[in-house]
Amino acid sequence: MLSLPPKLLTLVQREKFPKATPDAVALIKSLVELVVPESYFDLITRYGYLSFDLIDDPCNFDYVYREPELSMGFNAAISHFMEAPRLQRYYTNLVLDDKADDVPKFPAFMLPIGLDFGENNILLECGGESDRIWFWEFQNEPWGTGNNVRLGFVAGLYVSAD
Repeated sequence: MLSLPPKLLTLVQREKFPKATPDAVALIKSLVELVVPESYFDLITRYGYLSFDLIDDPCNFDYVYREPELSMGFNAAISHFMEAPRLQRYYTNLVLDDKADDVPKFPAFMLPIGLDFGENNILLECGGESDRIWFWEFQNEPWGTGNNVRLGFVAGLYVSAD
């Protein structure tokens, strides 16, 4: 099971969030051939699609751009986790849209699971070595071109035995 930090655990005990249904999990699992980490499904079925208030319950996180010559750290706050239909639309429109000549916007093995208070995405790495979370600053250019060439490392998901 996913282990939430004490501050988030207090929030989910105080408020109820819509939880992912088996159909929602199946919808997410049907997105191309992504191997979505089970810890993500544990989160959305156990705690729900968490959302945060910028003033009362900010969910701040740090992220780092690691480049060969420089490492730059920043801070952001997650607004909410996307429910399955919206997640599907985002992934389809930003990665799979075969009619658009400017996709993918981010690597196809990344799943957009949440948003910050702007239009930036919180991405979950799928099929990697571990359940890692990344920050993608929304860019209009295709992935790997212009300013759209980097992801900020946020963290690995913490899994406990409880």
